[in-house]
Amino acid sequence: MIMQKIACVRILPQAFNIMLELYDCSPYSLPTQKIWLKAACGLSNANVKCLVWGDDALAFIHFVPTILFGLHLVVADADLEKASNEIIRSLPFKIYTGSDRRYVEFIYFDASQPRTFPHSVHLEPTTPQDKRHMDDPEMIFIHPQSQLYLDVNDNSRSVSLPSFPDTIRFPTRTAFLDSLIETYLDPPVGRVHTQLRSMLSVWISYFFVYALRNRPTVLPSGDLEPEHVEVLQSLRPENRPYFEAFARDESCDTRMHALRRKEILEKLGYSDWIFLFLPRRNCLTPLHLLGSLNNHDARFPYLPVEILHFGQSYFTSFAVVLDLLQGLQG
Repeated sequence: MIMQKIACVRILPQAFNIMLELYDCSPYSLPTQKIWLKAACGLSNANVKCLVWGDDALAFIHFVPTILFGLHLVVADADLEKASNEIIRSLPFKIYTGSDRRYVEFIYFDASQPRTFPHSVHLEPTTPQDKRHMDDPEMIFIHPQSQLYLDVNDNSRSVSLPSFPDTIRFPTRTAFLDSLIETYLDPPVGRVHTQLRSMLSVWISYFFVYALRNRPTVLPSGDLEPEHVEVLQSLRPENRPYFEAFARDESCDTRMHALRRKEILEKLGYSDWIFLFLPRRNCLTPLHLLGSLNNHDARFPYLPVEILHFGQSYFTSFAVVLDLLQGLQG
């Protein structure tokens, strides 16, 4: 999969001394988008409304030059079975029953390795890898909207992509950030899931790097700069404290912000549907219970090599590594 390098602006952040490419359009060409979104088009033809979420929405609508791994589609809860059956009927995909290491918990934190999205349908291609198009997704996730705090019927919080049916929509910046923050603080797995936290943290970071471009984020007066203030005020009240802490590079302790979110929801009168799990630290799985494992570092016997060598991990950022290490020390 090759990104098109057009309409981009180069900047040099002084703090990191690295070059970034900021895009004013999607880094992926229209032909690539059409191949990648074939499943979404199939749902549209079957009159199933869907939202495109995850890496795909970041790249196609919010112009983030991220690599695409799996196609994330969100449908109404009642359409989950219909959507999965339609994709299996019209495209060479089948139900995935395995445990891809990128979409399950690290074995060091939970030997049962629960999935990142336990209530979603996972589909894998039936076409051999050497026969697939390079732009075909390697996995399709069909998420029930209630698990990601989205509403496929609320067009005020979604946008369409030019050259595609209006029934294929993408979350707006505000809706996407609301979804990411709420899923981070109250994940569908029902407890802290380090793999999911890593992925969501990276996606939120992408917004701050590629979508919210004004610098400095915090002005000499101590106020957030105007664009960040605008986004902050557009978010749901319960998600604003986490966003502001993230913007100010302050503590984003999961439990503290989950409790704060719960308090705000209760004040707003939404206590009847709060199913907050109150994040707790995972119980680490001792190595002697895991059998013979080769992918660990003797200095940190409970941490997977993917976290220690974060440069080799798809979803792990330096901030997440520090967060995990600090959690183990507490």
